[in-house]
Amino acid sequence: MGVKVSVVVPVHDAGEYIGACIESLLGQSLPPEEYEVVFVDDGSTDDSLSVLTEVARRHPHVRVIAMENSGWPGKPRNVGTDAAVGEFVQYVDQDDYLGPEALERMYDLGRAAGADVVVGKMVGVGRWTPSSLFQRNRDDATLFDSDLVTSLTPHKMFRRAFLSEREIRFPEGRRRLEDFLFVMRCYVAASAVAVLADYPCYFYTRRDDGQNTSFQPTDPASYLRNLGEVVAVVDEHVEAGPRRDALLERFYRSEVLGRLSEPHVLDVPDDVLAGIVEVSRTAADDLFSESTRRSLAPVVRARAELLHAGRTTAIAALARRAGLVKARAVANGARWRGEHLVADVTAGLVRSGEPWFVVVEDDEFRLEREFTADLGPADPVVLGRTTAEVLSGVRIQVTVRDRTTCVDWPVDHDLRPSLEAVAGDGSGRRRLRFTGRLWFAPLTMAGGRPLERGSWDVSVRITAWGLTRTARMAVGPGMRPAQLPRRLRDGRLTVVPYPTDHGNLTLDVGERLKKWTPPEPRGPGDRLRHQLRRRAPGTVRSLVRFVRSGRRRRDAPLRRSLGR
Repeated sequence: MGVKVSVVVPVHDAGEYIGACIESLLGQSLPPEEYEVVFVDDGSTDDSLSVLTEVARRHPHVRVIAMENSGWPGKPRNVGTDAAVGEFVQYVDQDDYLGPEALERMYDLGRAAGADVVVGKMVGVGRWTPSSLFQRNRDDATLFDSDLVTSLTPHKMFRRAFLSEREIRFPEGRRRLEDFLFVMRCYVAASAVAVLADYPCYFYTRRDDGQNTSFQPTDPASYLRNLGEVVAVVDEHVEAGPRRDALLERFYRSEVLGRLSEPHVLDVPDDVLAGIVEVSRTAADDLFSESTRRSLAPVVRARAELLHAGRTTAIAALARRAGLVKARAVANGARWRGEHLVADVTAGLVRSGEPWFVVVEDDEFRLEREFTADLGPADPVVLGRTTAEVLSGVRIQVTVRDRTTCVDWPVDHDLRPSLEAVAGDGSGRRRLRFTGRLWFAPLTMAGGRPLERGSWDVSVRITAWGLTRTARMAVGPGMRPAQLPRRLRDGRLTVVPYPTDHGNLTLDVGERLKKWTPPEPRGPGDRLRHQLRRRAPGTVRSLVRFVRSGRRRRDAPLRRSLGR
């Protein structure tokens, strides 16, 4: 059989960060004769080219192409694709790395599904990734029945003949959203898109020096012009109506209004913000219709109305008020039922530490007056006329996340939202409240496999009325150590529900954590006394040794790949 997968990696001044990438690509479960790695050096000024050349000398399935600097990843990706010979092409960035079985699993799924695009489970290492897309495997995902539109980075597997037949290439030169444009063209043209959710395939990392390409400063005007090209793809291929509005809502909300929301907008000087508002206002009015604006969730729609009216001060005020809204979730009790740890949970949204209230006025459910006062065209923020309408877009996700690898997995639950009246409050105010149970299945919840040994933090992600908030799961009175079921064993796995020092819930797999201590006191002076009591001799020396060992570990993958 010929080459199954060609991995294309654009490289420019990668430095030490390419070590993990190289090691992960050389350590794939596919036999070396069944895949190739094509590094395209984009005129590096450091020793990246010499490092890659040495790797290629030692590994016959690795190739290196050197080219003059183009200034952006688009052209190197095209050059690598033109040189590729594999049935599929997988794009990887120099800062990122793959799970050991990623290529094999994604290729097998792509072939079985007859897919033109395969989206492997992404893991955010210091970066956000769209976990909602990876709830289950799919061999027939579309833009209209899945969250594909939330994943527009190019770190996917594409059938090479499909790219050639459809003449889909990356835009070249220094520009933004070239990956969005490429991926959207693929999505609308693909005969099938497969999603691999049961194995962590792509580790999407944030460099600690802040030099990822996507974190570089942008000019709002040029960025929004590039966004217009992506919107044009949707306009060309999707008939006007609710389905088009649902797709465009993502770009309106994230790429235009997201830059005018918390926390980004809060540190922007007033004169700079006024300029951004004017540019964004023009772009929004040109790119999105009134029907798309009406399809936005209530708080986002309020922000869009303020932008349409050019209300810079009100936009900043809305961001400040929305920034006070947080998620909160509490596990109130737990017990083992066979191989499942079942926990009773309540969750909701709070503002400044108090419940975020909904009020009923003029036969409408609205956000509380304190939140909407003096927002002009966005006052009031109307949520709907019936409870069902108010709760229609409200949802919650629960995940466990490994502290070391950052891999996360969904947790089964039956949490349901309601609008709950507050006891003793005669004003008729309601608060959003989720109640129900979680079912942790430590032996199967990692894509059908047991959780790896480690510390797995439990988190919730609540989406309501245009806001999305994430919080760690707190422990309630029924989750103190003396009341907790201690462990589950199957000969290989030991699981202990563990309340951390901060009062949050963690699954301790393999009993790695220390004995539980009460949450840190919060009263005046108590915090310092608590810290002094807990400080162990040699803490500073241990920290120095840890930092130094971390530097050695960072360089280790590259040294091993070169045989040093």
